[in-house]
Amino acid sequence: MEPEKPGEKVSFTDDDDDDDVAPAANRQRAPPPPRRIAVVSSKTAASSLLDIAEEHKNVHIFPLSYKLRRSGGGNIKVHRLTDENFIDYNIGSEHINAKVDPENGEDLGCAEFVGLAGVADEIVDVLSEDNKAFVVVTDPWGINYAPFVACLAQRLYTVKHRGSRSITSGVRKPKNAKLKEALKKIGKTTSVIQMRGALRDFYNKDF
Repeated sequence: MEPEKPGEKVSFTDDDDDDDVAPAANRQRAPPPPRRIAVVSSKTAASSLLDIAEEHKNVHIFPLSYKLRRSGGGNIKVHRLTDENFIDYNIGSEHINAKVDPENGEDLGCAEFVGLAGVADEIVDVLSEDNKAFVVVTDPWGINYAPFVACLAQRLYTVKHRGSRSITSGVRKPKNAKLKEALKKIGKTTSVIQMRGALRDFYNKDF
């Protein structure tokens, strides 16, 4: 081994192997966590879903709107989503107020809002049961409720798989200020039951 240069630290393995440890600057960074959830709007759904279906073996679509439901087949499965009253979700542009002012769209009903925790829990079940599964959450614009559900799923997944890495890499938080605040309220929940309670309290007090 070459003599140590002034100011240079040399590390050794436990068995006194003479191989130098690579400097920190030259070590390869750990690869980013694989993304397992994508948020797609109705405008980009057709092309995005085709690309995703080609890349992933088992694709699960969670549509929050009637018009975004697709017939399954092949490696694509479409899930039917219902709120706490077992009514099908049909979030439309009236909940988003188009793109003009996405922070002040029409509010969801309490059963719809709280029921999003159940949707997130179903997503976690899918991802936990099949490590090849990939989830796509869709709504008309892809800027508020779909990313909100993805963030709820990330929280529940983290609780279920302690020490797990992110499954929502690349998914932005919702633009809606109230939904951002709601995410803070569920930050310490440790079950879907607690999450439902936190969302219900937030809805009744702040939404």
